[in-house]
Amino acid sequence: MTHIFLRVLWGAALFVSLILSLLGVFQTPLLDRFDFLFLTTLLFLAALYRPGWIFLLLLAILPFETISLSPLQSSFAIRPFQLAAIALMLALFLRFLVRRFSFPFSRVESSDALPVLFSIGVFGSAFASEPHDMFVRQSFIVLFFVALFFLSRQFLKRPEDARRIFPFLLLSILVTSAVAILQSILFSRGFFSFEAMPGRPNAFFPEPDWLGMYLIVGISALLSALQFREMRSRKGERRRKTD
Repeated sequence: MTHIFLRVLWGAALFVSLILSLLGVFQTPLLDRFDFLFLTTLLFLAALYRPGWIFLLLLAILPFETISLSPLQSSFAIRPFQLAAIALMLALFLRFLVRRFSFPFSRVESSDALPVLFSIGVFGSAFASEPHDMFVRQSFIVLFFVALFFLSRQFLKRPEDARRIFPFLLLSILVTSAVAILQSILFSRGFFSFEAMPGRPNAFFPEPDWLGMYLIVGISALLSALQFREMRSRKGERRRKTD
């Protein structure tokens, strides 16, 4: 039954990724205030019901950096993965308050002090820099990714958890790569390629370098998972032969 649910969730993540891709390609305005509140409430309720599902969806929509789900005519921009992460954090916090947490919190390690100290250093340097407003906003972005790191630790505790996220990470890489290839084809044919820098595909990242870093990290993680799986299968074959 778990495999069936994961396949259905993977299909839903693929559908959401394709919709976001089309909206990003055609640069279509997304939500008004009512739509934004409705989507946020829907994500929050889904995160209350199945936090792990929303975390997997978050991984699938992680590359959509240039798409904003904030209400029209608002002064802030919120990415799809940021909205999913905020809804997930609020849901986990509420579950913690009512003592309905379905899995134990990760243990605090000494290495956890490093991202905390990094966040403190970022905010300290922001207030010592000019202009303050811009650097403080960037500091909040860094703080969000630190929170995302601690959020990931709640769901990635065992090798089985890493194998579970494999299809969703692969989905995000495939969609991002397909959009980057489409940009290259459009540019080579002389059409509008919606690139940040002409001739350098960036998919839905602000800059081409971000796309390159994401693909390097993602493909490296996938290759590592495949290597780990191959090593486990070889060990299993050796055990069967010895038995």
